[in-house]
Amino acid sequence: MILISYITPYIIVHSDRLISGNLIIKNKEKKIIRNSQFSDKEYLNIKVKPSWPKSIWVTVVTNGNETTKVINI
Repeated sequence: MILISYITPYIIVHSDRLISGNLIIKNKEKKIIRNSQFSDKEYLNIKVKPSWPKSIWVTVVTNGNETTKVINI
């Protein structure tokens, strides 16, 4: 299970097991704001930049599975 949440000023991704994959953050128009790879993590945190739009899509892709959440910051 992957949990994506927002606690000012961080986007937090937490998993119940070690995961590897990509973290993609997009704006409403689906333009990529940030794309990063990670390996063998249970927990990720990304600091939100003031230049980011107020509504973003956070997608975590691991082993062919995709989890997406819309976050209003």
